[in-house]
Amino acid sequence: MSFSDVQGGWTGDRIDIRLMDDVAEEFQEGGWKDISRQEVITLYDIFVDEGDVEGDLPEEPKVSLE
Repeated sequence: MSFSDVQGGWTGDRIDIRLMDDVAEEFQEGGWKDISRQEVITLYDIFVDEGDVEGDLPEEPKVSLE
């Protein structure tokens, strides 16, 4: 099974997944902090521990909200 942080039975169940392009302005205006990467790492670690994923977690994209 390949790792995907945007596909799977859990998607949309307890996590609202939206493109950063769609929420960047709202994030900045509302003072939100982007915790996407740390949560992806948490999910990835769970998948690895359960043996449901193969391969390494992709690198952080060069463009991110700061």
